[in-house]
Amino acid sequence: MRHEDWQNRFWNEMKACDGVSFEYGSHDCILFAAKLADAISVDGRYVDRAKMAFQWDDTRTAASLLQEHRLQELIETVLGSMRRWQELQHGDLVLMLHDNGRGMEQTLGVHDGVQVMVPAARGLTPLWWNEALGGWRIE
Repeated sequence: MRHEDWQNRFWNEMKACDGVSFEYGSHDCILFAAKLADAISVDGRYVDRAKMAFQWDDTRTAASLLQEHRLQELIETVLGSMRRWQELQHGDLVLMLHDNGRGMEQTLGVHDGVQVMVPAARGLTPLWWNEALGGWRIE
């Protein structure tokens, strides 16, 4: 269930994340999405669940885990099966297939009501829905 004032909480957390540098284990796509989910959910504990499931704290350990498993598989171990992107709404988590300049990679973002916001080298960047693979509802 979402807080009654979930939209204010959502935008406050989004502002807090803007300008933060991408860093595995502290501000990566998983933890960014989990922070937003925690902000709007009454009882989600998304950050705690993500930290327990992924246990990466640097680029090397994250890369090693992501070589063994696709990001989608890892997220599904915590959140269950992915839904079609057409079923998602503002505040939900969205898995994107994105060209990061080094090739295509999966990244997790948050539906901001119009686009999907993902963490970037410095701050947040919007991605368009044509890159969406699916996602998870935050109730």
